[in-house]
Amino acid sequence: MPTLAPFEHLAAFRDEMRSAGANWELDIYGDARHSFTGEGIVNKTSPEAVLHPQSESRSWRATLEFLAEVLG
Repeated sequence: MPTLAPFEHLAAFRDEMRSAGANWELDIYGDARHSFTGEGIVNKTSPEAVLHPQSESRSWRATLEFLAEVLG
């Protein structure tokens, strides 16, 4: 399976965000595909859709922490 976002693109994004003075964060989940929550699995609409329970759980916790911080 091809890489959806090569690390060179991530480095360029990082540099752009730093230049803009943006407050940002990037989470990378090992062994997870692009759609690791399983979206698209039912009808096999996306070959990148493979449920990865650990990454789904970690990303959900990160989402809740982000919302708590932003919405306080």
